[in-house]
Amino acid sequence: MTADYVAFHAIERPEAIAFVDNGRRFTYAQFDRDIRKFIPALRELGLGRGSRVGLGCSDLYLTWTLLLALERLAVTTLMLNRQEPPEARPLLASLDMALSEWGLAPGAVKRHHALTPDWVEAVRARPETDGGDLPKRSDDDTIFILRTTGTTGDPKVLHGVRRTQAAWADDWIWQQGLTNASRFLLVLTLDVYTIYTLATGVIRAGGTVVREDRVQLGQAIWDHGITHVALFPIHLGSLMDALPEGYPKPRSLTVTSFGATLSEALREKTTARFATVLYDNYGSREAGFVSRILAANSGGIGTLSPLAQAVVLDEQGRSLPPGELGRLWIKTPFMHREYAGNPEATAKSFRDGWFNSGDLAILHGRRGVQLMGRADDLLNIGGTKMPPSVIEELILRTVNAKDAGVCSIRNQLGIEELLIGVADAPIGAQELRERIGAALRPLQFATIRLARISPIPRNAGGKIQRDQLQRILARLAGLT
Repeated sequence: MTADYVAFHAIERPEAIAFVDNGRRFTYAQFDRDIRKFIPALRELGLGRGSRVGLGCSDLYLTWTLLLALERLAVTTLMLNRQEPPEARPLLASLDMALSEWGLAPGAVKRHHALTPDWVEAVRARPETDGGDLPKRSDDDTIFILRTTGTTGDPKVLHGVRRTQAAWADDWIWQQGLTNASRFLLVLTLDVYTIYTLATGVIRAGGTVVREDRVQLGQAIWDHGITHVALFPIHLGSLMDALPEGYPKPRSLTVTSFGATLSEALREKTTARFATVLYDNYGSREAGFVSRILAANSGGIGTLSPLAQAVVLDEQGRSLPPGELGRLWIKTPFMHREYAGNPEATAKSFRDGWFNSGDLAILHGRRGVQLMGRADDLLNIGGTKMPPSVIEELILRTVNAKDAGVCSIRNQLGIEELLIGVADAPIGAQELRERIGAALRPLQFATIRLARISPIPRNAGGKIQRDQLQRILARLAGLT
């Protein structure tokens, strides 16, 4: 349990800094004391094993303290958003209480306890205790409610048990080489489970988690001696564009990109100006860490985690040999096994201990895996089947654009046409068309529709929203 690691560091290195939150510093000794003080305060609210609580808090340190106190009580926690979507109403109604500094819609939850400064300070003013008679720990305790929408927009819920969270946090320690000298800059929010488990790994290793919103990210890296940061590719690209001329490359910085595959152009720019080590990670909330790309010019081929297995299947569910494109199924020892309360989605995605990733991939050799995009996005134009990511990477290399997106649409004659959106290419319209036409000529597409759009529509994780892209490009091409 992570609180036990905090207690260990509090005894061995009491003045070591666990958190820096916009200038506020919190030692491991203080962190340990506050966790133990909040445990009885939460029990007084009627919370205990099996309770389901929504937590809405913008204070990083308080959020962590409450999460670990709730975990010690075997309470299941859901991270709340300030603006909950309508489809979240059944999930919110299933909660026993919301602990939140912001209000929720009337009747959204059974009970609401406001996280006011007065209540927080009253808890911190309590005398130290050992927490009393605490629930017996079990690796099977559900401690997190995780929401996942993937790329379909269909909301699903995962129940995160204690052993899974611990395994994923410890896996980060191995992946990143985390120690008590590690300093992790928190850029994304804790409801991004990759970020939460990585930050948990930092705390377990005795390192420091930093949030710094007062200066630009590049400056924060230097100001706090950051050693590790994790970003979506879309945010990494924005950071590279925003770095000022003459920005000194950090001395030792490990950057982890996740959520979507990095383009080779962005990898080159990042390693040249910013990262000592750049990992392009692939995984999911369902299965955890699966593979990563470390080397440049890898051809998009990543290395499977030592704990992961992968198979590629055809449309009939038959296993394909290395070198052939198919649907990627993955298995890890600490993966989830079902979507809570959704047997239909569970049957579609989980089978015999394997998870259907929804991605297309090609296996290479013993441990190589090359991701080729979402299975639902596969293009089929004139009988030529191809993942859009292949064309997008070709376009980015050909015209040096900041972004590109590809999809297809059936025209009035029932023929699929290729639609291409290009963002911020530093050349004129005629040259843009000629270069892309020449690059795609070997693929023998009969019709290509090209438009400049900015930005390419992407979700929060950086994945292209193909349905939105198709609507935009079809409208510009006069096909709707």
